[in-house]
Amino acid sequence: LISDNASTGTLNAAINNTGLGVDVFSSLTSGDSNTAIGFKALEDHTTGNNNVAIGKDSLRTNTTGTGNVSVGTQALTTTTTTDGHVAVGYEAGKSLTTGTRFTAVGYNALKLATTASFNTAIGYNALASNITAGSNCAVGSRALEDCTGGLNTAVGDACLFNVTSGASNTGIGQCGLSLTTGSNNTVLG
Repeated sequence: LISDNASTGTLNAAINNTGLGVDVFSSLTSGDSNTAIGFKALEDHTTGNNNVAIGKDSLRTNTTGTGNVSVGTQALTTTTTTDGHVAVGYEAGKSLTTGTRFTAVGYNALKLATTASFNTAIGYNALASNITAGSNCAVGSRALEDCTGGLNTAVGDACLFNVTSGASNTGIGQCGLSLTTGSNNTVLG
């Protein structure tokens, strides 16, 4: 552990952890095989195992979550007890508190999601506005950017970006359709 401050955690039962940065592992007691690199990365972490946090505030408030990967400034910064998330990019998954297993790759991908579960967002601002809806798949810059509904699939640049509360929609290609609240639609092109 390399830090400018001594850890406030006991560390006596923690093994195989690697930390580099200010306030990393400040609360660690018995969590094993965690890696924290960056200012306040995994700062509040106590007992979870097998987490990787790289970047300022990455997984900062995670306490007991296990198997999370967070790379980027403020990626997964507010998650506390969740398991199995992947967030790569600036503020990817930033607001998640209790959602279940999602993947966010890209600047602001799934940024506002708090309790959203089983979502995949790959690309700049992909699913950025989703807060609680689950089972969405957005691949492409701005894909499903404003979406707050569930069970949507969008593949392509800005595909279905303006769908807000619509559910069970599928879009493939550059389909900036004016659909905002409709459900059960398929759009190609």
